[in-house]
Amino acid sequence: MDLDRTLCYCHHVTKRKIVNFVRQRRPKKASQISECFEAGSGCGWCIPFLVKIHREVMAAARGRRRT
Repeated sequence: MDLDRTLCYCHHVTKRKIVNFVRQRRPKKASQISECFEAGSGCGWCIPFLVKIHREVMAAARGRRRT
């Protein structure tokens, strides 16, 4: 998915904003992503994508710390 595509249609949040939020704030749970422009707090359609992005970004961050 392109980083500039809308991920949360209820609150018009792009994937880029979500990825940057997770990289900078490192939320412990994916549900905390709703702090980022309220993504995931509307209809819930984007929640599976938020969980996936959280898992991928946090795994990448853990991999960078090990090297």
